[in-house]
Amino acid sequence: MQQSGQGRPVEARSFRAAPAVAGRVARPLEMAGPRSKLPHAAGLLEPPTLSLSQPQLNQALGFSSTPDLPVELRQLPQAEQLLQQLDSKAEEISHQPRRRQSAAKREGAPTGNRTRKQRQPASSKRKGKAAAASMTAAGTAAAQVLPVSAPEEATAAAGPKPHVEQDAQSPPAPTRSKHRSSKKKAGLPSKDADILRWYSEAVRSAEHAHKSSPGKHTAAMFGHALREPVQEWLDARLEYVGFESRPFPQLLPLDLLLELGVNGEEASSVCTSHVFAHWAKSSSSLPVLASQWHDVDSWDLDNPGLLLHESHAAHERQGTAEEHAQAMIELYGELCRDIAGLPVVVGRRPASGTLSGAAASYTVEAMVGAGRALQVAQSHHLADNYSRALGASYSTSAEQQEWGGEFMSQMGSGLRASLLGGVTLAHGDDAGLALPPTLAPVQVVITPVLTRSCNRQGLADEAERVRAALAAAGVRVAVDNRRLKPAVRFRASEQLGAPLRIEIGPQDIKARSCVVARRTIPGRAGKLRGVSTEPQALVESVLELLGDAQTDMCAGAAAALQTSIVDVTSFMELRDVVQDGMWARGPWAGSLEDEAAVYQETGATLRCIPLQQPVSIWSGYSTCLYSGYQAAEVALFARAL
Repeated sequence: MQQSGQGRPVEARSFRAAPAVAGRVARPLEMAGPRSKLPHAAGLLEPPTLSLSQPQLNQALGFSSTPDLPVELRQLPQAEQLLQQLDSKAEEISHQPRRRQSAAKREGAPTGNRTRKQRQPASSKRKGKAAAASMTAAGTAAAQVLPVSAPEEATAAAGPKPHVEQDAQSPPAPTRSKHRSSKKKAGLPSKDADILRWYSEAVRSAEHAHKSSPGKHTAAMFGHALREPVQEWLDARLEYVGFESRPFPQLLPLDLLLELGVNGEEASSVCTSHVFAHWAKSSSSLPVLASQWHDVDSWDLDNPGLLLHESHAAHERQGTAEEHAQAMIELYGELCRDIAGLPVVVGRRPASGTLSGAAASYTVEAMVGAGRALQVAQSHHLADNYSRALGASYSTSAEQQEWGGEFMSQMGSGLRASLLGGVTLAHGDDAGLALPPTLAPVQVVITPVLTRSCNRQGLADEAERVRAALAAAGVRVAVDNRRLKPAVRFRASEQLGAPLRIEIGPQDIKARSCVVARRTIPGRAGKLRGVSTEPQALVESVLELLGDAQTDMCAGAAAALQTSIVDVTSFMELRDVVQDGMWARGPWAGSLEDEAAVYQETGATLRCIPLQQPVSIWSGYSTCLYSGYQAAEVALFARAL
């Protein structure tokens, strides 16, 4: 038991009341500001320099009763400085929790919304402010009663302490901003900075925009809708040639595949060759032409075996099969140029890229962003190699049937699913997809611009009337009448890649006109105002704009191809051209080892031997850019995506 000056003795058990009182003082000190501005904690443990009795301390603090207080609370060496800070920070302490919550919101930390039962009532807030005010009054009274020690007097006489800069690593104190911080709009990454990351985000946003558009859509439906124009265009030409739509087997016995030692693309040719043997025997004559479409809605760029379409043919002569293989690759090239609007080169694959067991392989190489090359179609002249391996023979007479018949010559071709990704990479921008009108699932998006005082039903009826007029003319059109902000719906149409957007507002209904925005021309420069909404005039205007957009995309692709292919005559020139992000074309007569060496030193691969050779190579006296041998053809080098 300890004895205090003039009051009653303070027992050791009085330390049990210390946490409650100490909490009332220590908690505001922790919230008052940075640790460097508070009294040092070690000062609380220094030897006492003053002594107060229990009644004096109770009178100073304004207590009506006599609580059990520890001696340490009555013997603070820096009591005056502590109470002065409490006096100056009282109002700030009362609002400190709310300020800290606002700072947490600005930093993005979860604040935890409280329910109605958890919210603090107003009476409790008033009690808290009253308690803070009483604490301030008590602190002021205590400052008048407590004497100042000698060290404190010396410190006060010396004047205020110089300002000490806060450590750069310590976080600054939260402050309330007068203006609400502006949120950065979430958009796509820059296409030039990271084209593959941009591609992933652009495809994801397009699928989301299609799924959230009016109607029951899913992400897979968007890929299927994107394939429909391609299928419609290609089926009409294949039917004219004589192809028949037949389902191919997807699997063969595993022992047969292991015996032949094939996998990947070779397995497809083995399956079709095995089936063609039965079809040819049941057929009265050759050729046998068959094609099929795959139900693929993927945008994968790295899977070469993923095909949208494939066709196979069996002929009596090898020359006919080779001509058919070249005709199919030219047809795929026309599809990529005229429908997809891609800058492509049609050529023959080198020996390193020829399908195993094929006499020749052909390819369509598309130029995508940053001068990269992407294979979008392929065709193979199989000759009779697979027919001999599988014993696929045919006979047209009894004499041929006696000695076993003849082996058929085959060809196979395929349109890769990477075509969809190539269109996205070639035409897209930082706003999202930009699809050619002939390929776009939705060519026109009608967006009613709602206002607070407009007639919603009248605006919806006008949008439906415009939609019906365009749909009757064969235009793929949709109405985005979701109750969202116009900017959100405008952005969705851009991410979807729609070539045109029609905006209709209340004033446009009175004027019988609309605003047409073009996808390829961003901003106000791409908007045409005052376009008549009369059915005949509107259809003519929309069809003309769609045709112009398709022509501009195809012309831009052809121009990009001409400017991005550079003729070279030496390896040094090839290396410089590839480093500049362009395609190098030069005479080539190198071996497989030379081709591998070029790839190791430049990162460029031999993409193809173009079927259309330049006039300069016809003389046949060109020198290979790497080996120095005489070259009879030019090759195309570029970096793969």
